[in-house]
Amino acid sequence: MQAFHLDMQKVSFALSFLKGITLTWFKPDLLDNTPGTDPAWVDNYSNDAKHQLNNLLMKDGSHINKYIIEFNCLATQVCGYGEDALHHMFYNGLLDRIKDEIAHIALLLIWRIFLQAVQYLLQHLLLVFCWQREEPSAPILLYS
Repeated sequence: MQAFHLDMQKVSFALSFLKGITLTWFKPDLLDNTPGTDPAWVDNYSNDAKHQLNNLLMKDGSHINKYIIEFNCLATQVCGYGEDALHHMFYNGLLDRIKDEIAHIALLLIWRIFLQAVQYLLQHLLLVFCWQREEPSAPILLYS
């Protein structure tokens, strides 16, 4: 059985431990019961996460896993960014050598697709040529 059934009960319990300057800082927000208004510190937290996410850079010598965890942690704290924007921010924060490797792999994939398309066109042209000469033959595979 849970001790707190509602999130508000959890928050109230945690707030009961505030004292001194912390209580003074949160007190106006605790006493304001206006529905639909968030305290100022909620916006600042979100803006801080947006700022950190926009300026997140993978450090030289660090592991990609650490960068991914930091990025995902910040990305879950912001809203309003689409998937494309998050992909762009993630890519921009990577080290240049990793970006170069990604570009190299992408070029290799594009080149392979291009070669397959050329192979298909050449086979098609060979079939048309053989058909026009009325000498059907099996197509020759140039690349595999």
